[in-house]
Amino acid sequence: MLQTARKTASQPFNVFLYVDDDDPEKDNYPQSDDTVTRFDGPSVRTARSILFMLDRVQTPYFMLGADDIEFKTKDWDRTMLKAMPPDDMALISAYTTFKNSDGHFICSMRWHREIGLFPPDVFKHFGPDGWSIDVAKRAGRFIQLHDVIIEHNHFKNGKAENDLTYQRARKDGDAGKAMEYIQKTGHVRDALANKIKQIAEAHARFIDTQAPYGA
Repeated sequence: MLQTARKTASQPFNVFLYVDDDDPEKDNYPQSDDTVTRFDGPSVRTARSILFMLDRVQTPYFMLGADDIEFKTKDWDRTMLKAMPPDDMALISAYTTFKNSDGHFICSMRWHREIGLFPPDVFKHFGPDGWSIDVAKRAGRFIQLHDVIIEHNHFKNGKAENDLTYQRARKDGDAGKAMEYIQKTGHVRDALANKIKQIAEAHARFIDTQAPYGA
């Protein structure tokens, strides 16, 4: 993931990496350098580690990306950011070759500040990306770019080993629990989508007031 991201990006970027203390492969992950900031800590699972890292983001935008993906499109970063609307209230997704999972997207910190990327203390591994994408779709603010390609090297498509990391994510019925919660909380995402629409409308009104007289 890191090698292909560096090779194809149009400009420098930062990567936050959370590594579980009990990960048997932890010594094989990159150490911190000019691009990577590595956090080693207890196994808090994916959702909490994402929120932990989001608290430390100091850029206007961030991207969720798994460690088993490859960036295939030159200047993917510039292309995705160019698709972001002026109010920054959208999710910009690449096209993922395996199942088109949509889970690799760019989001703004404004989005996270205004509505939260996903609710805390609910999800473990599955759920955060599905929740966020559904909110964006309900608001009409999910933008997928089919010309930005990401290869997902997953064990289910025979391009990765079904290792302990994959297995742990799927134990205890985590996927089913996440889906059940999401199915019961559509009204919550409707409310968040309405807030996004209100923010977008307020932004548009503000831009209109800045137009030159007679424009």
